[in-house]
Amino acid sequence: TKAEVPLTMEAVITRENLMLAYQRVVENKGVAELKPWLKKNWRSVWQVLIDGNYQPRAIRRMDIPKPDGGVRTLGIPTVVDRLIQQAIAQQLSAIVDTASAATQTTATST
Repeated sequence: TKAEVPLTMEAVITRENLMLAYQRVVENKGVAELKPWLKKNWRSVWQVLIDGNYQPRAIRRMDIPKPDGGVRTLGIPTVVDRLIQQAIAQQLSAIVDTASAATQTTATST
């Protein structure tokens, strides 16, 4: 049997999950303005997420030169979008880990 663990926005936006996501985003640099911005704007972002109306911002394109002379275009999301993506990824990872553990338990008990 499959273990079903629903992914809900409520699970994504728990304080614990968001704090872990924040720490991981900060570790990846480029977030100097995030903390003050979140203090000022988090309530409205939270409400849009809970309502299911969140729209990610436009991705910034950046061309990175390749050693062979070509260019590689990278898409860079805003830091707030990175935070939300990280929070969702953490919850998805927990679901996959739970389902994987259940599958392994079932396989070893048969």
